[in-house]
Amino acid sequence: MGSKPENVAVYGGDHSPWVQAVLLALYDKNIFHSVATMPLPKLFVQSGILMPAVRFDGGVWEMESEEILCKLGYERLSDDDMLAIYRALRGGVHRIDSLRQFWWAWGSLRDLRLPFFFRLTNSFLRPFTVLYFYLGLKRLGKNEKTSPSPENLERQYLYWEEQLENSSGPFLDGDVPGARDFFLFGGIQCHTSIAVPAVLVLQSSPMLVRVREWISVMQKRFEGYEHLYSGQYFAPQMPAPESSGRCERLSFILGTIVFALVLPIAIQLARYFFRRVRRKRLKSLL
Repeated sequence: MGSKPENVAVYGGDHSPWVQAVLLALYDKNIFHSVATMPLPKLFVQSGILMPAVRFDGGVWEMESEEILCKLGYERLSDDDMLAIYRALRGGVHRIDSLRQFWWAWGSLRDLRLPFFFRLTNSFLRPFTVLYFYLGLKRLGKNEKTSPSPENLERQYLYWEEQLENSSGPFLDGDVPGARDFFLFGGIQCHTSIAVPAVLVLQSSPMLVRVREWISVMQKRFEGYEHLYSGQYFAPQMPAPESSGRCERLSFILGTIVFALVLPIAIQLARYFFRRVRRKRLKSLL
């Protein structure tokens, strides 16, 4: 991308590590952006609720987080790095251990810099998004490889402990953060948005000293970042992100009630979009 974009629209919930990576990069480059927790109708028809999606200056929607970061000027991750990111994210399936907590945590997300009417509408429609991701994590949780025990979670971060040891600066990519920092720190925000066993491992493991130091360095750099969940669990201590307003939460409750009345239809619709997403990803590999 040449000149700095002036109008960036982001679709996605900040409980997603991939959305977080994009938001972190935009914040670090001081690029003004809005955030919507539900896609526009045209985008929904095109890709369902696959997130993140980003549109630069009214252009086409970009829907791959790594490609979006490349457009922002960051280097692509190696295959080993991306595999290590996926492994570090495995503990996130424990976010659905409590359906009630998962549901209301997503319900309290904020749309940023959107008109009041759109915020109310997005809150009303969001229960479908919550169901979609709950069912997806439920499927992943049935696989032991994607649902590791707390004892095995430590191993998922040893790769990054070694990368930090070999780094020439305080960040994974040296003196300033890069794509690897954003993806891994996005995973930390995912784990701390609804605290999972991986958080305790990261706080206490004697083998992850450099990872904890790196988290502190990232938090200092991103002080003021509106989606910082890890500040509740790691030094320096920082407040949790603001929740949505009372009107938005009431709209979400009303949407949940209406949603419950059409639950069988919603489940079938969610499964339809699961199949669409799988086909899109398969085509991208061919």
